[in-house]
Amino acid sequence: TPGWTVLTYDNFESGWGSYTDGGSSCSMYNGPTYPYQGNKAVKIQNFHGLDSSVYLTQPIDVDTPRYTSIKVDFWFMAHNMSNLTNFWVKFYDGQHWYIVDNYIKPGAQGKRPTDKPFVNDTFYHAITWVNESKYTFPTNMKIRFECDAVNDDNTVYIDQIYINATTLQG
Repeated sequence: TPGWTVLTYDNFESGWGSYTDGGSSCSMYNGPTYPYQGNKAVKIQNFHGLDSSVYLTQPIDVDTPRYTSIKVDFWFMAHNMSNLTNFWVKFYDGQHWYIVDNYIKPGAQGKRPTDKPFVNDTFYHAITWVNESKYTFPTNMKIRFECDAVNDDNTVYIDQIYINATTLQG
């Protein structure tokens, strides 16, 4: 069993924690309906690039400790997402952002095998794996959640984000 090191944990009950509000299409939701636990969750909507995202404020060194796997473990609920709208979990390798996972509301056109489907108004426990065998692990890694939807009514609520790392393959 791999020994995991917790790099960050945020439940947003006391504010943004380790994360930065990307801009005008990202906010802190405060109420009982959409957080997985407590009363606060991050709300991302629409598709305005960085404005529709939340991301780690401070980069994390995942190279020096020689980590080989990163696990992004979180809860989410989508609300009013149209068919074929989605959100991404992105990884920054020190030079480029990569879409590691694509969470999508399926439509009539089907989906790619790597897409992770969801339905509206249901809580999901999601895990995104980032392995050094596929990505370069830098001294300044970041994670970003970014909405890729049609309009402001298309919303994803994200809560309880753990970022863990190990020196063993996950």
